[in-house]
Amino acid sequence: MMPGQVGMIFGPSNVGKSTVVASICAHIAQGLPLADVQTQKSLVLYIAAEDPKGVEDRALPHLLNVPSDAHSFYVFPKAVDLTDTDQMGRLAYEIADLMEAESASSCLVVFDTMAMSIGDGDENSSRDMARVIQNLRRLAEGTGIHALLVHHTGVSDTTRPRGSGTVFNAFDTVMLVEDAAKSHGRGMVSLTLKKQRNGSKNSRLHFRLSAFPIGVDRDGEPITLPIARPIHIDDATKFADRTPVAEANGEVDFRSKIVRRLVEDLCKESPQRRVKAADIFDDFAARCAPESDRRETVLRGINRIFAELVEAGEIEGDGKQGYRTIVQNRQAYAS
Repeated sequence: MMPGQVGMIFGPSNVGKSTVVASICAHIAQGLPLADVQTQKSLVLYIAAEDPKGVEDRALPHLLNVPSDAHSFYVFPKAVDLTDTDQMGRLAYEIADLMEAESASSCLVVFDTMAMSIGDGDENSSRDMARVIQNLRRLAEGTGIHALLVHHTGVSDTTRPRGSGTVFNAFDTVMLVEDAAKSHGRGMVSLTLKKQRNGSKNSRLHFRLSAFPIGVDRDGEPITLPIARPIHIDDATKFADRTPVAEANGEVDFRSKIVRRLVEDLCKESPQRRVKAADIFDDFAARCAPESDRRETVLRGINRIFAELVEAGEIEGDGKQGYRTIVQNRQAYAS
């Protein structure tokens, strides 16, 4: 993502696109590498037309221990109409003032999402999209920023951005976010460079989606936020080795094995412990649950597996007191 250029990150709904973009932005604000890809430390302005609170939540886990020389990461909670030349002109002045105030020589500006940032425009209209591109390019070239647009894939072709063909052809950089569970295990997504003007393409980054604990609620249940961690490809392969991507019909059995293993590990640490669904939620969700699943849905699934394991005689306990490994197993651990 070069200064003075326009880029796009696109992908299907519920794949973790916003979580990945928030991770990228947080790393850039601190000048941290994305796995083995170096970044240039830059000011970040995230114009969140769709879910500003969600953007803040997804960025927060990366910003808890920010170095003193990091640049600021701003989330603007309103839409800017990319088809409106006057609005875009005013935005250019505001960005220039912000960069001066922050003593920033570079800036990444994100527009999330395109559908929420084109006013009455039509993403299927080549005329409207041409106006969007023209305004973004004028903004990028006039201020030296990189303007990054977040967009969705099409319905019939999930490898291209939704809407007019102008969208793909006119951008300098285009990146696709995809579910990488089949190749690298549950919770993994890939970011593929589909286009890079005057550069190579088809390079790929991987991210692991998981839940990041930030505290507990009044009932003692953990409070978590979604996080996308950049993963080296070797680490991604190791993660895949622990996940049954080759046998779809073995998925239920795999989840049972994961739950049993997590219970065993906790009981090995403390033989008198009783394990509840919330105790293993983070580890289970990272390995076995899509990011789009609600916490309540995942907890119900864990409790169903608990019941199945009790019926099979592999663990003992109940939903009220919690579960533990069977007695002979605990004695084996103790010895």
